[in-house]
Amino acid sequence: MRWTDDDIDDDIQEQVNKRFQVFANLPGKERTFTLSPAALERWRPWFDHQMQEANIRGGMLSGIQAKMPSQVGRLALILHCMTPHGLDLDVIDEQTMAGAMALGAYHLEHAQRALAPILHQAPSRPNDLTARTLRLLEHSPVWTSKTDLHQRLGGHVRSDALTRALTQLREAGLAETQDQADTGGRPAQLWRAVPSGYREETELTKKVPA
Repeated sequence: MRWTDDDIDDDIQEQVNKRFQVFANLPGKERTFTLSPAALERWRPWFDHQMQEANIRGGMLSGIQAKMPSQVGRLALILHCMTPHGLDLDVIDEQTMAGAMALGAYHLEHAQRALAPILHQAPSRPNDLTARTLRLLEHSPVWTSKTDLHQRLGGHVRSDALTRALTQLREAGLAETQDQADTGGRPAQLWRAVPSGYREETELTKKVPA
């Protein structure tokens, strides 16, 4: 993103102002919003991943990670109500939930950068996907598919980025793969972490936290 001197379109600003005016005039009645089946299917593995990451991280960032489900839930409700017919619908769809998760990931990354000077550590970078993938494999008791890994990473990681992370782990001797038998089609690849006692020290093993 680069700096621009362009102003927000007056029509868009007027629409937003009108929307907030609608919120201000709402009656003080409680309403319950639920997730659509597709949104709930996306939410479950994402929630489990946040709790797992909170347990792994420890320290100040662990507390922030543990609060992500509550914050993303609020963001999903805000996004839902900002849509043209959101106030008329009590069900939040998958696209809205995905947007809320993306916003949550954005703010979490900035929290990591803000805490880095305090914790005297380098801020997290996009390539820490390799480390996150390894942690998921290490905490999985069975062989894991790429599809399952993608869901446990929140469902918003690019497929090619995950493939590169897995390849890097395999080449470093940190992960191994096998084909899933009897799938009725093209065999799916399954992954698991190589036990730490069988790993050789490489440049990558020095960088990826145990």
